[in-house]
Amino acid sequence: MKVLLLASHFEIGGITSYVLSLAKGLIANGIEVGVASAPGRGIKQLGDIPFFDIGPRTKCEIGPRSVRSALKVSRIVREHGFDILHAQTRVASFISFWVSKSTGTPFISTAHGHYNSHLGRRLFPCWGKLVIAISQHVRQHLLYDFNLNEKYLRLIYNGTDLDRFPDKISAVEKKKIRINFGLDPDLPTLGIVARLSPVKGHEYFFKALARIKDNYDFQVVIVGEGPEKNSLQDLVSYLKLDDNVKFFGSMENTIPVLKAMDIFVLPSLQEGLSLSILEAQACGLPVVATNVGGISEIVENERTGILTQPRDDESLGEAIKRFLDDPDAARRMGWEGRVLVNKQFSLEEMVKKVISVYNEVLTG
Repeated sequence: MKVLLLASHFEIGGITSYVLSLAKGLIANGIEVGVASAPGRGIKQLGDIPFFDIGPRTKCEIGPRSVRSALKVSRIVREHGFDILHAQTRVASFISFWVSKSTGTPFISTAHGHYNSHLGRRLFPCWGKLVIAISQHVRQHLLYDFNLNEKYLRLIYNGTDLDRFPDKISAVEKKKIRINFGLDPDLPTLGIVARLSPVKGHEYFFKALARIKDNYDFQVVIVGEGPEKNSLQDLVSYLKLDDNVKFFGSMENTIPVLKAMDIFVLPSLQEGLSLSILEAQACGLPVVATNVGGISEIVENERTGILTQPRDDESLGEAIKRFLDDPDAARRMGWEGRVLVNKQFSLEEMVKKVISVYNEVLTG
């Protein structure tokens, strides 16, 4: 079997991480894999996996760039004999639809989050023969907001390769890592790994920190890039948090910075299923997050973390205070999170189920 994974970009982030993990898992199971996308910083992580540049990047599903990309992908499919197309974004699904029409190659798509039901998506749904939903919440969104027939939907949670993450980090090692990042080795460290966009809720994180900064000593690591960077830096200055908060940009490998943290925070306003939370849990970190989207499917409130309501910086601050006041409880919940990832969100299980979907499409 030869599979072409399609995305509309390959910058550092959740979809790129998903494609990288899936590609390597498929290859480990004897499946030939290629990746097609507009180029981005994630390409070098592909190693020997064939990459096909179908750029330039576009967010427009129906437009000249998408059409040109579809023509490129059609040539790639014919020349390399791919058996199935697996789209990861809405633009990639549109491209795959037309490639499938022209080459007869079946395609499926993975829904990684929520989509606006605008006219183009109603006229050209382009979901493929089967659709993978990464969480129960996303599945319900597709059922009720897009009227997809449930017989075409397959729920497959994102998976994490637990072998990449340490099960324990000594205090000495944590201090060394913090020093390497220019952090205070002895201060409690909070962090978030997410693109700097309004939907990730950084604003409420900073407002929560401002509520508690006079009574607690802490430092905060912000990992990610995005359009809100300047405004968020201005907000940090306005809230007098400059001495507490450090922006690090995006990172290809977030494991070292996760190892520097004590508490992981994700105050999203909307979320399909957060890979960054799964990776934080794999590192044994307790999680403070908002109860939106699929987050409650991976964070068990009061067992692996604390869930708060979105846009509520007061309750977010109270949850952070609880972990700062009780490091033992924080460590206990962090360990329970790692156990949960191992049981329910392994990469091996995800890959096995995706292969099952491929076989269903090819034999159906």
